[in-house]
Amino acid sequence: MKIYQVGGSVRDEIMGRTPHDIDYCVVGSTIDEMLSLGYQQVGKDFPVFLHPETKQEYAKKSTVKDIIIKALRSALLGSSPCLITGACP
Repeated sequence: MKIYQVGGSVRDEIMGRTPHDIDYCVVGSTIDEMLSLGYQQVGKDFPVFLHPETKQEYAKKSTVKDIIIKALRSALLGSSPCLITGACP
């Protein structure tokens, strides 16, 4: 299992700003593994989990390739800065 910081917090750090909302993406894990580690599943249509201690949100993706494809699609459509951050709709 690998965990990546994604979204606006990455952009903020690149721009020298203090991030206020940090999002994480989990790759290479199963829902069962996340649950066994104490994460609480809160997403129904998309697997989102709350960290057992910090309660921050962790979204599960199947592969890094999924993140890159969505980032490229979104960047080409000009809808967000996710090419850098990986946080894509």
